[in-house]
Amino acid sequence: MILLPAIDLMSGEVVRLRQGKADQKTVYSRDPAAFAKRWEEEGGDFLHIVDLDAAFSGEQRNLDAVRAITAAISIPCELGGGMRSEAAIRRAFDAGVSRIVIGTRAAESLDFVRDMAKEFGGGRIAVGIDAKNGLVSVKGWTEVSALTALDLARRAEDAGAGTIIYTDIATDGMLQGPNFSETEKMLAALKCQLVASGGVSSATDVERLSQMAGLYGCIIGKALYDGAVRLRDLTAFRRVKTSQIPSQDSHHPMRVLFLDCISGISGDMTVGALIDLGVKPSTLEWELSKLEIGAFHMHFDREKRQGIEGVKFGIHEGSTHTHAQDAGHEACGGHAHEHSHESEHAHGEHEHGHEHEHEHGESCEHHHHSHEHGEEADHAHAHEDEHKHEHHHHHEHEHGRSHGEIRGLIEASELSPFVKKHALSIFHRIAVAEGKIHGQSPEEVTFHEVGSLDSIADIVCACVGIEALGVEKVFVSSLHEGRGTIECSHGTYPLPAPATLEILAGIPLGQIDEPHELITPTGAAIAAEFGASFGVMPILKAEKIGYGLGARDIAARPNVLRAVLGQLATQ
Repeated sequence: MILLPAIDLMSGEVVRLRQGKADQKTVYSRDPAAFAKRWEEEGGDFLHIVDLDAAFSGEQRNLDAVRAITAAISIPCELGGGMRSEAAIRRAFDAGVSRIVIGTRAAESLDFVRDMAKEFGGGRIAVGIDAKNGLVSVKGWTEVSALTALDLARRAEDAGAGTIIYTDIATDGMLQGPNFSETEKMLAALKCQLVASGGVSSATDVERLSQMAGLYGCIIGKALYDGAVRLRDLTAFRRVKTSQIPSQDSHHPMRVLFLDCISGISGDMTVGALIDLGVKPSTLEWELSKLEIGAFHMHFDREKRQGIEGVKFGIHEGSTHTHAQDAGHEACGGHAHEHSHESEHAHGEHEHGHEHEHEHGESCEHHHHSHEHGEEADHAHAHEDEHKHEHHHHHEHEHGRSHGEIRGLIEASELSPFVKKHALSIFHRIAVAEGKIHGQSPEEVTFHEVGSLDSIADIVCACVGIEALGVEKVFVSSLHEGRGTIECSHGTYPLPAPATLEILAGIPLGQIDEPHELITPTGAAIAAEFGASFGVMPILKAEKIGYGLGARDIAARPNVLRAVLGQLATQ
């Protein structure tokens, strides 16, 4: 059992309410970050934050305080209150929390819980069930529904929530002890993580909860603030220590991703495969718009390679697509691209569409155009001429971007800590490799192809997609490169490209009789960053299979990256 000290926020202050009543408020501090730091230092495992303003009104008025808290401590945080829309949940994750708690909306729509679990991963979604006389209470405890707490808990678990937080309103804030009998009933009925909340008044209460086999955690609030218990005195009742990103307990096998690099790996193929697994294009557009990179438009084309259908991902500068942009995506050779022209443009909130006939023989696929302002629409473009372009990931940024410039872009953004960490690490891997080859320090390296918009998008979107799927570990197949040479900004290089070979140092790598680049530097860096091991697929229960496409049709094999999302099978 882990210990979750609670912080309730109202108007930027740390408060406690008596039985959830806004007019019975006690203010404990005007410095939430300092209180959070105190609970971390005293032994808290996971901070439970409630935005009371959002719970009552739906307006997230305390995000600045949440950001200050997540910046001040190293233990993970969860945030509840007002989680009634995907936008609200995104803002919470942007503020640095590791898990969100859906309350009122879960009672209203389990489809919402299901969608959010698919979008962000069940391990990052908790459902808070507040009960009064066994019935679910909603909207900041101001209304009582006809749904029983136990029934909602079962349904929420079935919808994909990885954690249930159960609070008995009658005991919360009263220091009269938790409702042990109802907690035991809930625990017996569920397989997901259960957190007990409300009524803890003494170390004896915590000890009794810790003796309930399988109870994941205990939230402690008023007893801490009033001095009835001290966190440091409760650490003996722990059974586990949580990790930075919430993971599911033994009842929920680890969610893993296997990247089957049957025709190598590149950044755009990785993003395409993640989209095919279910990552929403609007998610990628939203996250990438957090970087100061100007207007852009994305393409998500459904095509086939050797009879296998998947997603071909691409991105270009500007808010509209031109024929001149049908040239180049990623560095040094690689998986040539083809563009088709039925387009899905994302601008955010609204949708509209119009279609045109193509006079060449190919069916049209989707382009998803993304802009800084984030509106969404569907379009289809017509072109009278047949244009099936093939190119080699060769899109030179006119001036290039230095490693420092790219690092600054990412660090200054509001991307999640997970995405920032891994995107920065991927670029660092490439910078170290390029610097070693050209006799420069990583800081002196100026990226040409890898510094262009498309490669930045590939790396950031790959990180966003892996986080969105709730993946806890990534496995990668054996890697094989083609033979021959490749043209890039520095001239003609042998395969594997020097940067690719340097990035994959220490990772098994072979060559096959294929006269093309199969592994790009970006693809190599993504594999090296996330790959827990390289070889055969682990024993897993596949949930979904996705395919990311390269553009060139290879005679000997389908030019695809296969991604398998599933649960690691227990031995």
